[in-house]
Amino acid sequence: MTELQVGRCLAVWEELCGDDERDLDVSEAAYHGSRTRYDADRGSVILGADAYAGVGASANARMSMQACLAHELAHMLRAELGFNRPFTPPDVHLDEAETSIHASFLDGVPLRDREDLVEDARDRLFDWLAFPKEESHAN
Repeated sequence: MTELQVGRCLAVWEELCGDDERDLDVSEAAYHGSRTRYDADRGSVILGADAYAGVGASANARMSMQACLAHELAHMLRAELGFNRPFTPPDVHLDEAETSIHASFLDGVPLRDREDLVEDARDRLFDWLAFPKEESHAN
């Protein structure tokens, strides 16, 4: 990712966060193959080289940089609300679906990105439904 692209990401991040200052770590953005992600231990979003849309038919693959950052911001906001994220299948798919839905409601997310985020949530729900599961421990 170029310095100009990082600058655009920072501007979009500030717009998404509004008056709340939130950490976007750009230290990995220039590394090929680095991933954009929320780091719960640090309470920070790490910007990766994959923040810009890639190639693919899935909503996740074609998500804009703004949708990508909105999704990661939603992880951060959900953590602040006390959500305990599952990190293993099948429930990680539900968490990712809920996060994309949450992101679709953030201020400043344009309609096209909102549609991609909702489509991403749908795909994650299909992933959860398709995953072999043991008898649920939930009531």
